[in-house]
Amino acid sequence: MAPHILLLGAHGKIALQLLPLLLSRSWSVTALIRDSSQTSEILATRPSTAKGTLDVLVDSLDAIRTQADATRV
Repeated sequence: MAPHILLLGAHGKIALQLLPLLLSRSWSVTALIRDSSQTSEILATRPSTAKGTLDVLVDSLDAIRTQADATRV
């Protein structure tokens, strides 16, 4: 089974460079961003030959106050 990671701050400079590398290695990535307008830029990082899966989650870590909130993410 391929590794699956939750990438926080997925629209940051390092994350945008890391995403295609992870996806090319068949990793599954859930990319967390705060602004839905960044979704297309995140999806564009996926190489056409990548075997990993990429899901984009629009949410804010500021709203996480309890374990139940963290489980929701």
